[in-house]
Amino acid sequence: MNSKVIATENIYLDIKLKDQAEVFKFIADVAAKKGICEDDEGLIAKLKEREEISSTGFENGIAIPHTQFEKILKPTVLFIRTQTGVWWDSIDGQDAKVFFCILVPKSTTQNLHIEILGNLAGKLLNEQFVELISTTKDPQQIVDAIGGDLQPTPTTTSDGTKDFYVAVVACTFGLAHTYLAEQKLLKYAAEHDFEIKVETHGAKGDNNLINSEDLARAKGVLIAIDKDINTKHIQHDNILRTRTIDAINDTDKIFGILNGKIKVSKTKQAISDFFKMKLARSASFSYGKTYNYVRFFALAIGILIFIKQFLPQNNFIDNEGLINIIAYARIIVAPMIVGLLVFSFTKSETSSAVAGISILCVSAYRIIAKNLIETSFGIFGAMVVALIAILYIKYIYGFIKKKIKYRKLNGGVRWLFEITLFFLIFFLVFYTFQYFEWLNLKVFSFLIETNTKYWWFRWIIAACFFILMVIDMGGPINKWGLITSTMLMVESFAIAPVDVWLTPITAQVIGITMPGTSLWVRGVIVGKHLDEAERKLSKESGKKAFNGVSEDALWMIEKYKWKANLVNILLGIYVGFVIGFLDIKTYGGYNTILGTVFGFSTDNLLQQFNIDYLSINLGFFIMTFTGPLVGGLLGSAILWNKRGKK
Repeated sequence: MNSKVIATENIYLDIKLKDQAEVFKFIADVAAKKGICEDDEGLIAKLKEREEISSTGFENGIAIPHTQFEKILKPTVLFIRTQTGVWWDSIDGQDAKVFFCILVPKSTTQNLHIEILGNLAGKLLNEQFVELISTTKDPQQIVDAIGGDLQPTPTTTSDGTKDFYVAVVACTFGLAHTYLAEQKLLKYAAEHDFEIKVETHGAKGDNNLINSEDLARAKGVLIAIDKDINTKHIQHDNILRTRTIDAINDTDKIFGILNGKIKVSKTKQAISDFFKMKLARSASFSYGKTYNYVRFFALAIGILIFIKQFLPQNNFIDNEGLINIIAYARIIVAPMIVGLLVFSFTKSETSSAVAGISILCVSAYRIIAKNLIETSFGIFGAMVVALIAILYIKYIYGFIKKKIKYRKLNGGVRWLFEITLFFLIFFLVFYTFQYFEWLNLKVFSFLIETNTKYWWFRWIIAACFFILMVIDMGGPINKWGLITSTMLMVESFAIAPVDVWLTPITAQVIGITMPGTSLWVRGVIVGKHLDEAERKLSKESGKKAFNGVSEDALWMIEKYKWKANLVNILLGIYVGFVIGFLDIKTYGGYNTILGTVFGFSTDNLLQQFNIDYLSINLGFFIMTFTGPLVGGLLGSAILWNKRGKK
């Protein structure tokens, strides 16, 4: 191992990091400090992008976050071991504590990262190596272990009598998973006394290519790829297609299918894995774009309501026109909630899709057969169905799994459970639809009416959602808060199109930028009392905040702990007050400079004081410019270090 890439100064032991966002932030900070990468914000985005495609979590508490990025100046490996486990969606379900972060320049002509991957791939399957890197307190031991030679992966001597298989592996980026899968397959073959030839398509190029003689001799063929690879030359009677991660995680099952010990339809298995890969890619893309879609949806609603104020009798806009048509979008809200909840708690793409589709089928039936297009099963019904589906999968499905030989149900038995789940939810929704529709209507009508009558109710709701946003930036509470506020917006729009309950989502989107802009104001006020690093951070925080980046505010929380949280809570109370008192409803974006200056709101500040003139956006501008000022003043007064110096 090249000492310039892995060295003791790149070893970080027992670091206190609680979640994935903090790990990425730590990596970016180290890379910036050591001149490894010149764009910390871009590096974080690239690392997140890689995780969204598929998790880099391996086994035994190890993860390999990695990326290629044009702003990376030199190939580097950072070894990070955390005090406690961090959820990483690893293939064995365990939290990760050991991180090999591989940072590679986009245009590098060197092969150092290939050396790194090739070295690590085999060693991560070695129990002695894993034990050492997980427990030692000596950075030099880790460097020596990574760079040293361990016992090679066992091999078998070919005598022509052993079973022979061939495999093709290729992950999306051609980095870690490709070579981990290769090593796992080679090790498994050696341990089970058969031979295997593994063709790889990765950063090393296309290697160990399978030929016609290999195919003629092979008992079976495994194609484990996550990207488009030409496999037309692979012609065989016994082919199993799956994902790279399955080649690592479910090796025993894969060869059980190939050698005939596990009876499944390989065609169905291939179709299932194909849709899993497509779903994962689509989900990753959709997750990154969802906020923008919601933003433009809210903007469209705002424009329609704005036009309606000038043309109150226009049927094209009113309930018989565009507003009513857009309101029909609520029928997809319940399936979305169910799918999201079921997948979040079970990690089963199939079960989450089955649960969501069953609700959608009932809604479609009511639209087609009964002409009840305005109806919706609603959020409350969706939560009940999701709970039933989760319990079904966790306990009934889980109980049956324990009673059979293999860890996962296969073939017809597994699909029988999925079909049973579909009909269970279908009939549950069919016979309770009217009740939950009524409950949803009553609750939302009450919320909308209360929101309209009492400004203090809007204040409380806005303050709560804003505080959830800034206290748990990028964490699960933050994400679920944003999802919840989005669903509330869609449901309330369907019930009251011209009086949408936007208080929660308004507070959420404002919470993206307000802490960062407040930090910038604090830098202006007390900049001369700050050290150089904090002054620089304060100057950059405003620009980053307008682009929806909260890392600087996270840094302040890490440095000042409860004091930074106190500032954000007090800021949330103030912003909530302004939103509630002026009845601000933010439509459209708030995460860019243009969005902040030209954000769209239908608040009529003058009408709040019985002045019969339209004053669109006036309250919005008051909040936009006074919020950071209040936050900056609070930060200047409260945030200081232990010596009392600001």
